[in-house]
Amino acid sequence: MDSKMTTDLSEDNLHRLVNFLIENENCKTPEEAKRKLERFKLSLVCGEEIANTKALQAALLTAINTGKRAFLGGVEVVMRKRIKSLLYWPDTKTLNDCIKKLGGTLVNEASKDSSFSLSFGKTNGSKNSLQVVCNGWVGGISELKMTTSLPLLPDFALGGIVGGSLGVAGAFFRVTGLDKFFGSDPIGISLWKPDVNWLLSEATGSPLKNLPKNLWILGLGHLGQAYLWNFGLLLDPSIAGQIKILLQDFDVIKKANFSTGLLSEDLSVEKKKTRVCAEWLEQRQIKTIITERRFNENTYRDNKEPFVAISGFDNAEPRRLIENVGFDFIVDASLGNSIDDFDRFMMYTFPDNTVKAVNIWKESSIEKKKNNKKLIETYLKETNNPECGILASTLAGKAIATSFVGAIAGAFVIAEILKGLHGKKRCGFLHVHLRDLLGTRCVWLDSCQEKFSQNGFVSINT
Repeated sequence: MDSKMTTDLSEDNLHRLVNFLIENENCKTPEEAKRKLERFKLSLVCGEEIANTKALQAALLTAINTGKRAFLGGVEVVMRKRIKSLLYWPDTKTLNDCIKKLGGTLVNEASKDSSFSLSFGKTNGSKNSLQVVCNGWVGGISELKMTTSLPLLPDFALGGIVGGSLGVAGAFFRVTGLDKFFGSDPIGISLWKPDVNWLLSEATGSPLKNLPKNLWILGLGHLGQAYLWNFGLLLDPSIAGQIKILLQDFDVIKKANFSTGLLSEDLSVEKKKTRVCAEWLEQRQIKTIITERRFNENTYRDNKEPFVAISGFDNAEPRRLIENVGFDFIVDASLGNSIDDFDRFMMYTFPDNTVKAVNIWKESSIEKKKNNKKLIETYLKETNNPECGILASTLAGKAIATSFVGAIAGAFVIAEILKGLHGKKRCGFLHVHLRDLLGTRCVWLDSCQEKFSQNGFVSINT
């Protein structure tokens, strides 16, 4: 078997957008696709408003964190002043320091070789540019020539995470030609009411008062890390030490996880996902418990463990079991995996839904990525040895995935917990496709506030 194929390329190091570029942009080899990603460069241009809102600062940090995983040529931030950070980030006082810790490069003006730019606040922008618009519950984008505004309050991180992620999505869709007009009309979504126009007053939602005191996170890959990113940016140091999170995953971080995992960095490779995530939370004063066992039919909750769980598994098998553990409330999200639906996600809440988890994810209804013939042929061309057919098929079958989708899905999952704590109606089912936000579907159920009574909460000052 060809040594280059086996040594240099494997499912553990394959960037999850390489298959996208082979399919969408006719790259002839995985190496050509990777080089193309490395030519993509993103500029983030900050206006004066960045100093005044948590949501816009969260949008910027999320754009850096998601952008660097899709725009491998780097993410630069145009910020000419030192700005106080309104978000809780350990060992930092300024937004500038947060930018550096995330890997963004501070510059005085955008580079001429930038592939695309996003504006955060009022800026001059450029020809290839979109503006991020957000508040606590709502996030969106529009072209700079348009006047698109939202109420400034409530002001917290979640809507900003959606806005920043949508901005990176729009930049990626445009530079790759997947959707050259994404954002040409104002586009956004409300975490409070995802099925109403995001610019209406009813989409803005109520002030944030409470956070869950206990959580159980099932799976710490793409989605699990997105949940933690969203939750972490909501924190205030005055209440973080009162929160406890149980982290469950059996796996280690691989190089490939950098393309999707918001807490996965080069120094994380070969470390247990539980340890990396626990360290990130403990830096923010959150108490953690870790379990490094697979989630299976032998997993049960005892009365000293969290009553509320959020799950983000990679496959259907464990999802069928989540109603059997003894949780009072569960939120689960799942992602698409092909060029047609990688920017789509679905969310369910349990128990007492109109459908059962075991029926949703029946064996016959499990969605699997079909191996694209073009992808298989591309990987087979790396070698003339037919023994590499198994590896070629494995690589061709890897899901197309990107962190900006996970970040938005994560925001909705955390928002569902927060809305439950605040007595809002429960979303039993949610379907969101970024390229078709007008087609968002939501099934509403009665309030589930009583489900949180045993789990506890902490009051937050936003």
